[in-house]
Amino acid sequence: PYCASGTSNDEEWIEQLSIGSNIFTTGDDGGYGDYTGNSNYEMDLVIDSSYAISITPGWLGTQYDEQSQIWIDFNQDGNFDANELVYDQGTPSQTVATGSISIQSNALVGNTRLRVSMASIWASNIPLPGSCDQFTYGEVEDYCVNIIPGTICGMNVVSTVIDPQCSGIDDGSISVSVSGGASGYNYSWGSSFGTSSSLSGLSNGFYTLVISDSLLCDT
Repeated sequence: PYCASGTSNDEEWIEQLSIGSNIFTTGDDGGYGDYTGNSNYEMDLVIDSSYAISITPGWLGTQYDEQSQIWIDFNQDGNFDANELVYDQGTPSQTVATGSISIQSNALVGNTRLRVSMASIWASNIPLPGSCDQFTYGEVEDYCVNIIPGTICGMNVVSTVIDPQCSGIDDGSISVSVSGGASGYNYSWGSSFGTSSSLSGLSNGFYTLVISDSLLCDT
């Protein structure tokens, strides 16, 4: 399970979070809002893409300086590592925090957690909380995000397989034809079989082929 973080007050909160075209107005969650089990608050984020973000604070009464941060668990290990901090507002303010986040190229595909933390930094001696800290004033929200590949290949592969006539006779063959994707295909059967779109003189067995198009998308 992920570490706990949040506050125990309702004097200030994250009123609205926007990431790209996703806009979530959540209001006062009493220090912590868990939206990971709500499909209305899920979002897709694409590897190697950047998204504009904004975090809008809300106050019960007096407005205080707030500083916001965002983490994404890119390696899906249940922790928010130092290199998974994707946004730091930098300077506390009483206005909407804006900026951008980038999805790491080595992020694992699939569902993972995004955490946004807004802390009241109303005095210079107040430390900025980390991803797993409990603190006095502000709010933390957790979301489920789906990391998806940056390029969808769209290649269609048709294979023709001829089995060997009988055991001990190496006269089997495999050939493939490819359409879609970005034309200019490369074929890799591994170090023993070369880079052709077809193989012949094959015995019974299993053969693996990786096809890449000119954009280096493979299938």
